[in-house]
Amino acid sequence: MWKDLKEQPKWCRVLEESSHNKRNKISESGAYTSSSNQEIEEKTERKEKCLERQKAAKQRKKGKGAPSTLGDKPSQNMVLFHEAITTKAATLLKAAEATLIGAEAKIKENASAKREEARVEKYQMYLKIDGEGYINLQ
Repeated sequence: MWKDLKEQPKWCRVLEESSHNKRNKISESGAYTSSSNQEIEEKTERKEKCLERQKAAKQRKKGKGAPSTLGDKPSQNMVLFHEAITTKAATLLKAAEATLIGAEAKIKENASAKREEARVEKYQMYLKIDGEGYINLQ
């Protein structure tokens, strides 16, 4: 079984020519470095830059460091966003007020309609009572 599988690319070990030696010459003097050392140096440089940015941000926050390149001015996108949100909020308030006014108007109309209906029923009752007396007199 192994004889069949060992020829497949998954199990076949392929080495590149450059990966035979981990040590590479970097100078004519014959100094050697491994490829893993270069990666470590890059990582430490990144960490140092990151720390410098963090320190500068902390000093700016305390007021000791140099001012930010952005300054205190908000970006144009943020200004537009703030204006849009403010306009949207104002529109929602106006819509809510209009809905409330409409609801109050409906309530008043219903109340006046009920009063008018009660008044009409009262007049009809008086007419019925008064009409019966008139018919009896004839």
